[in-house]
Formats: sequence, C-alpha cells, structure tokens
Amino acid sequence: MKNSKSSLMLKYQKAKVKLLEYEVPEKEWPSFPLNYRDLAYPTVLTISQCAEAINENKNLNEKTAYRNLHYCSDFYDAAFQSREQIIHDADFALSGATAYFFMNNFGSAKVLWKEVNINQIVDDSQECLYELFSLAFTGKTMRNSNFTIVQAIVKFWKDGNKNELLQIVKEYREYIYASYSPQTWFWGEIVCAVTKVISNASARILLPMYSALDIKNWEVYFERKSSINLLWASQKLVGISKILQGKNAIVQLPTGVGKTKSIELIIWSMFLAKRGSKALIVAPLRSLCNEITYDMKMAFPKEVSINQFSDVLEDDFINMLLGNTEKQILVCTPEKLQYIFHHDNEYLQSLDLYIFDESHMFDDKSRGSLYELLITDIKLGLIPKQQLVLMSAVLPNANEIVKWLFGDNGVLAYDATIKSTPKAIGFVDKNKQLHYYTPAEDEEDFFVPHTYKTQKLKLIGKERKERFFPENSQDRALYYTNILCKSGGVAIYFSQKKIHTKVFCKIKGIR
Repeated sequence: MKNSKSSLMLKYQKAKVKLLEYEVPEKEWPSFPLNYRDLAYPTVLTISQCAEAINENKNLNEKTAYRNLHYCSDFYDAAFQSREQIIHDADFALSGATAYFFMNNFGSAKVLWKEVNINQIVDDSQECLYELFSLAFTGKTMRNSNFTIVQAIVKFWKDGNKNELLQIVKEYREYIYASYSPQTWFWGEIVCAVTKVISNASARILLPMYSALDIKNWEVYFERKSSINLLWASQKLVGISKILQGKNAIVQLPTGVGKTKSIELIIWSMFLAKRGSKALIVAPLRSLCNEITYDMKMAFPKEVSINQFSDVLEDDFINMLLGNTEKQILVCTPEKLQYIFHHDNEYLQSLDLYIFDESHMFDDKSRGSLYELLITDIKLGLIPKQQLVLMSAVLPNANEIVKWLFGDNGVLAYDATIKSTPKAIGFVDKNKQLHYYTPAEDEEDFFVPHTYKTQKLKLIGKERKERFFPENSQDRALYYTNILCKSGGVAIYFSQKKIHTKVFCKIKGIR
C-alpha cells in the first residue's frame, strides 16, 4: 500500500488538518493535485483483509500488515480531523479506531472511538462495533446492549468459556454473509475480528495466568469500577515477563501506552498474592508524584492507605514506615527517599515493593549520579522477599543495568512493537511555513504555508520606532498559542527563567 501516490495523498490530508488547525484562510491553501478520497478504497481493502485473516486464523506478514494498518489509521484519523465530510465522521472514526485496534494500539483506538457521534450511526453492524469498543474501553455499553456478541463477551468475561464465544462469532459471521449489504459485510467482518482480539486480550483470562493466582483472588479487583477488561500490549509485556509473580525487572515502555495501569497491576498482584503490604513508587517530579497519588487513590479501595511524602527534608515518614501492618502505597521523589535512607537504613527492610517511574534518569546530567547512588543503596540492601521494578523509556544500556542490578535474578521487559503515541513535530521558517517531521521518517512529512500574519502595532505614548507582531520566536510562540489553545492545552518552553517576565508582560499587553 505504501507507494509514492498514496503516500503523497496522505501527506496532503495531514497538511489540510494543520491548515484548519492554524486557521489558514482557504483562499491561501496550496493546490492539491491529488484527491485524498481515493485513499478510501485501498484502506477499506486493507482493513477488510486484516479482519478476514483474524477471523480465519490466517498468518499475516506482521511487518507489512503493521505498515499498511499504520497508513490506514493515519488516513482515517486525518480524514476525521479535517471535518471535510462530516456526514462520514462516524465511518472515518470507527475505521481509524479499527486500524489502531488491529495494531494493538488500544489507546489511540479509544481516542478516536470517543469522537464518534452515535446518532450518526445507522447500520446495525456498525452500531454493534461501537458498543464492542465501548465495552472494551469502559466496561459498559453506551446505548444498546442487546447485540448477541456484546452479551456473549460479558458472559465470557465471567465464565471464561472461549469456545462458546467463538461459536457465537462463527454464527454471527454466517448471518452477516447471508445478507445482501456490502456495508453489513464490511462492518460485520470487523465486529467478528474485534471480538476475537478482545477475547485474546481479556484481563479476566490473562491476569490470573500471568500472576499464577486463581480468578477468585482477582474478583475483588474486577468488582472495582477502575478495573480494566482489556490488557494493552504494555500490560501483556509485564505479565509475560513474570513481573506479576514478583520478578525483579526493568520495564522499557514509551509514553502513552498504559504504564500507570501496569504499575497498578504490579501492586495489585503483590497484595492479592500476599507477598507484601508496602509498595513505594518513586517519581522524579513533584507534579508527577501528585498525579500518581491521585491515580492510586482511584485504583485501590479505602482499605489501602495511600500517602505522599513531602519534599521537605523532615521526618514525616517514620509513622508510615515502621510499626504499620496495613496495606500501603507510598509516593515520593528520589531526593526524599535518599534522605529517608540516610536517616536510617532500617527503613529499607520495611518495604516490599519498589517501583521507580521514569528511571531513565540514569542519563540525567544534574540528577543522574544521585539517582544511581540511590539505586545502589537499594541494591545492596535488597532481600529475596522484596521486589524492585524500574519503569523507563528506552535506555541504551538496559541489559548492562539489569545485569548490574539483579545478576541472573532479573529480567529486561522490552517489546519493540510497542510504539509511543504518534507525534508530529513542526519547525517554523522565516517564510511563515511550518515543516512537519515524524520520528519514523528521515525526510520532511509535509509543510503548512501562511501559518501567521505579521501586523503593525499601534505606537503607545512617546514611541517612535515601528513595532510588529510577531517579530521574533517568542512572539510566534504566543501567536500560535492563541490559536491552538482553542483545541486544548498548550505549553511554551522557556530556555531561561528570566524570559518568563518578558513573555507574561506581552500576554498582558505591557511593552
């Protein structure tokens, strides 16, 4: 599917999305000699072939299938965001979500699924697909739970009878092919394939197996609203690596692939297996500690005590660590943990599970040495009943760190097929054009012209020098922020603290 013409059409569509995002007047749009809509035909074929292969248990060339599905997801995502054919919004969003889902990119699939306006769905098979995604991502249906396959999945999650579920899928597939509607064939085939993917990633089936615990042990988890029904690729990686059974590990996961849920499952498995009662999560930033504390409070019952140590170098941890037998989750920064250990090494023995988030801090110039010393302290005092898990982005020397930390008693959990959330990186030039690059490409992906207009400012008071806006990089950052904030949060990076005051004065209209 990846040829020069289709690639060019996809770039045009991505450019159109950015033209709309940056509010470039349509009269200033460049001429697009190819029609992106022509991509709909090969993408429909790709998704259909993939669904058919899943349903008939055919082997696909993983590399080729992933590349083609990646094109499909990019196309439908961009086609939906451009809003050029609003009447097809549900079709675009569900097709894009399906492509992401078949790639095991459940996070991006969920994002697109949430954009679907269910009132635009008119086909029963398409509505069934929508409800399947709803069940997979939220644990409940939105409007219609009467579909046989939807009910079958709910039953499967309770009794684990996969053969019964697959028989219902087989009968449904025979039913849709007895109809005379190509649209029903297309969406129905996808429904069957998505059901199979859901059954293969079922948390109720996999978690007991990965943790070597009976399903009865996990019932207390599945009764909670925050429990998950579907294991993402990152959580499968944690399970396959036997980390839910207490294995020491370094887990390499990119951003946006379900890392927080993986941390929750590691702690849940420790509590349910009764391997320990105290877990400590270490994160490098105070703001990140706040987020983790909030997430843990949502994930665990009130019987589990969740506390966050202050950054102040004071003894606010003594009562929490010693003489307390209740289940606890503690959160702190590396600096505070270093202070605790220097205060009394006895505290090392009171913890059952250490989880270090963002542990690629080994490579941090300012804090890396402190971080390494802290890990060394834990390494020297680690006893067999304790578990140490380091969560990180990609570390160039991860194998060496695993060997240094654990010897033969640890594992490096890494899967190259788990990709981070797609990002588009743009650079503005002096001609008011934004040039976009994707991390996977060495060459420019596409560009967007006329992204800002320079305006002459009215002189104030005794000013004589002509002023324009925007006239430098800081001005352009404010210009783009004013446009992009309408779609969500925007961050501006300052290379130096002294720039803050100057930029905020401009925001307030002070020169």
